Amino acid sequence: SFVKEYMTSLDNNLRVDVINPQSEDATTLRQELMPNLLYVIKNNYDNGNKNFKLYEIGKTFRAINKPDEDFSGVTETRKISGCIFGHTNNELWNKKENADFYTIKGVLENLFEMLHLSKRIVFSPLKEDKKFMHPYHTATIELLGKNPINLGYVGKIHPVLKDKLKLNQDLFV
Repeated sequence: SFVKEYMTSLDNNLRVDVINPQSEDATTLRQELMPNLLYVIKNNYDNGNKNFKLYEIGKTFRAINKPDEDFSGVTETRKISGCIFGHTNNELWNKKENADFYTIKGVLENLFEMLHLSKRIVFSPLKEDKKFMHPYHTATIELLGKNPINLGYVGKIHPVLKDKLKLNQDLFV
């Protein structure tokens, strides 16, 4: 689909095939959460829900080695993805503010504060190629320490993908 062509991190060499898939859409295990998140966003938008916040915690799968007696060859990683779309406050209020980069960054900062990690988190310019993300409205999230860990990214989806999804509002993930 058009979403998969923008997901540059999907790699056929890391694909985990399902032996007896239930449908043509479920022939492989997912490598990323973002394609599913975009599908849910598009479905909500097309059904009239133009203002929402959602997230998913789920597992991703990547084939990194050939299977043997001791190891399946597949890594399983728990990830979180989420989005903010449309107005950030209650529809009944007169003041309607649209979400922006700082809205979703603030949500993450609050999460890191609750986890007592805020002093170790750094937001910096995007360091990897995320073709589906806006290059100037996206940041990498790192956890500082002896060996810094790249936790992910936050930002606005690319305008081309926004147009392909036929969204007339900015989407922040």
